[in-house]
Amino acid sequence: MVYRDYVFGGKKDTAFLKDTWPAVQEALEHLKKYDRNGDGIPENDGFPDQTYDVWVVRGESAYTRGLWIRRTTRRRRNPKSLGDTKSATGYHDLFAKAQAS
Repeated sequence: MVYRDYVFGGKKDTAFLKDTWPAVQEALEHLKKYDRNGDGIPENDGFPDQTYDVWVVRGESAYTRGLWIRRTTRRRRNPKSLGDTKSATGYHDLFAKAQAS
């Protein structure tokens, strides 16, 4: 949503992007902890932990897999817009790993 708002704002408000980037990184690092098998995709833990609040999912669902891969493409663009090539490369690698799995 952060990158979407940046784009819809005409890609001019880099201060917004810079201010929100640490929170985005923190959220991404937290979600990466759920990748229990190292394939680049977080696993669901058998309780309603995704967008559909009452659906119980175990392992990797097609729904969460699609959301995650889509988000990894956006994650690469935030740091690129801020000149953070190290993070951009790391998120690109995560995208490639997730896409391959």
